[in-house]
Amino acid sequence: GSSHGITPAARSSAAHYGNAASPRAAAHEDINLITLLPAATQAGLQVRDIQGNWHDVPCDPGQIIINSGDMLQMASNGYYVSTTHQVVNPMGPAAKLPRFSMPLFLHPRGDVRLSEKHTARSYLEERLRDFCAGLTAAVDGSVTDVAQGIILIAPAGVNVSRGDADDSR
Repeated sequence: GSSHGITPAARSSAAHYGNAASPRAAAHEDINLITLLPAATQAGLQVRDIQGNWHDVPCDPGQIIINSGDMLQMASNGYYVSTTHQVVNPMGPAAKLPRFSMPLFLHPRGDVRLSEKHTARSYLEERLRDFCAGLTAAVDGSVTDVAQGIILIAPAGVNVSRGDADDSR
């Protein structure tokens, strides 16, 4: 492994957006360093510019979209701004078609210092705890009732309940 903190952890997930009402994924920024998004099976991804306007992202086969995440924003002291994005349901017949995407989330090693306050691990744990607390509050203590089910998979060694981590890997 690298001693310079450049050996990232990568997590991939598959996202299936059925023929649901718009938006398919509400506006958000990714927690990680960088997200690589190979073109999805249907259009719908939008990014917000600094004036607050939404722009459609082309969905051409072979394209890879690169989003900067919150960790990169923190590590660069705001030079690289985290990409605010959402997935909307298209209009017309395409609204009935499912959309599949497979983002690849890149994280720095847990011990990489992002700021005076946070390492990558401490920041991720804080954000995941906040996210889980929000889910619990949103469904009155029952995370299992969240619409259509959300599965949260934390990277190896990250513990969202106690704030400690096993870094022996």
